[in-house]
Amino acid sequence: MRTRASAGVLVLTGLMALSGGELEAGASSGDRGQPAADRPGDTASAKTDAHQLDRERRSKIDSAILEGKRPVVHVLSPPEGGATLSLGSEAHILVVLEIIDATGADIASDDSGVPRFVEPDDNVDIFSSYVVAHRVYLNGLGQKVYQVVSEIPVDALRAGDMMMSPPVDYRHLTDKQKKEGFVMPNDAMLNAASFAFRVKDLQGVQSDPEAASSKLVIGFASGSYLPAPQVGLTPGPKPGSEPEKPAP
Repeated sequence: MRTRASAGVLVLTGLMALSGGELEAGASSGDRGQPAADRPGDTASAKTDAHQLDRERRSKIDSAILEGKRPVVHVLSPPEGGATLSLGSEAHILVVLEIIDATGADIASDDSGVPRFVEPDDNVDIFSSYVVAHRVYLNGLGQKVYQVVSEIPVDALRAGDMMMSPPVDYRHLTDKQKKEGFVMPNDAMLNAASFAFRVKDLQGVQSDPEAASSKLVIGFASGSYLPAPQVGLTPGPKPGSEPEKPAP
């Protein structure tokens, strides 16, 4: 969940990645690489929601490519445009972009063939500084696709005013918290580094600066978050049950 929160944030635990789920880089060994919606204990409706969001995201990218009005930037990895990482001098993150030349005018690139970014922010500049591989291929529509891979030291990233929900320790949530979510306090939110990738073709036509597929947010976590039972939506007594008597 990406937010500039000023109040507590309701985390719906069944949704994928950026909706309060534990992301691949911050997952426990048993859950690593598994979307939150596919873990035991999550509901079928949550799986449907997550898959629907993914379909809608891909549909928007496909529509933009078919329209051919402007280049299209797509963050392939980390998936879903976000990740959480632990800070450490030895830690690196691999960021992979695909830039589709939907207009057919070729993408403005440097002498080595790597696309140039329009008005790059600090983290986009850092991405460009650590490019380790790039290539160009043709997709099924005959359009050029520029694939760019950057291996970025985590400590090089610049955190801004963007905030992100932390990875959650799902194994210790109550059933009610897993089903209905819980309130995430502001002091639990993570500082995050944001990227806004934008390119232009040789005719000067720019990619959509508001496209979700062209944005990336990376949060910095020191560990998994476990909400206190009284903070979450914990089960109350069953209807018709006798109240618990105090010990003598």
